[in-house]
Amino acid sequence: VKKVQVRKPAPGISDAVPSRKRPTPVNIASAIKKNTTTSTTTVSQRPFKDRVIHLLALKPYKKPELILRLQKDGLSLQDKDCLDGLLQQVANISAKDCTYTLKDSNYKEVQKDWPGYSEGDQQLLKRILVRKVSQPQNPCGQTENAPLSPPKDDVNSTSPYPQVCYKLHITSLQ
Repeated sequence: VKKVQVRKPAPGISDAVPSRKRPTPVNIASAIKKNTTTSTTTVSQRPFKDRVIHLLALKPYKKPELILRLQKDGLSLQDKDCLDGLLQQVANISAKDCTYTLKDSNYKEVQKDWPGYSEGDQQLLKRILVRKVSQPQNPCGQTENAPLSPPKDDVNSTSPYPQVCYKLHITSLQ
């Protein structure tokens, strides 16, 4: 029986194979949460008018939906109180389905890199802006969504929009 002697490497001499640093595992959920929190913080610090404009630039909203969406970014009581006046300034209301759409004149204020926009939102916005730029403007400044005259059944009303639009249907959102 032959004895083989195995020698240990001298102290201080590293292995021939360098050790690899293992990447630290990333918790995707917390990374998304951090990113969302960051954008929410920056969006909530922006002027209320800008927040409303940037939401309406993407799609039409009914008032209760818009309020719910704004609450995600932190809607103050003061902002909520001045929402009606702001919507009159920046949006047209559709008498057909009571949705608010951004007035064409306000699309110039929309920032493509708005912190509240996801990548998908940015792509959607690009398509919307292309359509808005190529669409001919009405000479009187009205858009298709704004009625030129009050609806026939509402002729004697002081409001050009049906009363239905001012009622909130909270039960449908729950």
